Amino acid sequence: MESRLGPRARGMTALLITRLANFKLLLFAFDKGPLCCSSSISLIQFILVATLPIKIKQPQNTKKGSLKAPLNYAIKIVLLDIVFQLYAYRTHLHYNVISTIYCLNIYLNTEILLAMFAAPARALLKFEIEPQFDEPYMVTSLEDFWGR
Repeated sequence: MESRLGPRARGMTALLITRLANFKLLLFAFDKGPLCCSSSISLIQFILVATLPIKIKQPQNTKKGSLKAPLNYAIKIVLLDIVFQLYAYRTHLHYNVISTIYCLNIYLNTEILLAMFAAPARALLKFEIEPQFDEPYMVTSLEDFWGR
């Protein structure tokens, strides 16, 4: 069975994963980065954290069971549905509105897909993973955006 990805896409994916793993291992060699603080993980967990774009969340004394995350994702799913419905009217919309819709589509799709993949990863790795996005729409400056 042949993969649906072309050779160029497979090569780019392999390059990005290898580059990410090398940078994480280089940081680990200097006692920095996401791997330095995770001394009590197994070899398989270490390999997964080193090669995938995930970071172990440090334990905090926060209350679990908050309703914010499920409600937040429900709102994002509704917004994504609205964005998909707006695609039917793109011939009647201004170019800037269409560009904004495309940006919203990319952000919402990425946020929802990463959250969907994070749930099984948490179950398999048996530790909490930091979220990929930390509400980038709430930033007040460009420095704050890149700092989060």
